Amino acid sequence: MEMLAKTIKYLQPNPASQAKLTMLNTVCKIRGQVKNPGYPQSEGLLSQCLICHQKELGNESNFSDALLDAGESMKHLAEVKNSLDIEVKQNFIDFLQNLCEKDRKGIQHHVQKLEGRRLDFD
Repeated sequence: MEMLAKTIKYLQPNPASQAKLTMLNTVCKIRGQVKNPGYPQSEGLLSQCLICHQKELGNESNFSDALLDAGESMKHLAEVKNSLDIEVKQNFIDFLQNLCEKDRKGIQHHVQKLEGRRLDFD
């Protein structure tokens, strides 16, 4: 359980965003919506800001072009981080949650059974 919590905290380090995301996921479940909003990557927020201010400057300056390039790069980086988060959730976090919720009870049962047999053999 500790490894699961620390993995989620590593992937989503901002506690305020975690709380907001948890609340939004709960609201989506209550409303019956299938698609849950993703974790707001800081790079994605920065890219939105850069592209917005680039549009204000117009296309005539070199600084405007640099803002657009940086904004698009940050947007791509946010997409890559989102895909990493999804992959880690599917391949690691879901497996750990299954292990903690279902398999742990079976493992504990077999450990108790083994301890009982050790006492019988002693």
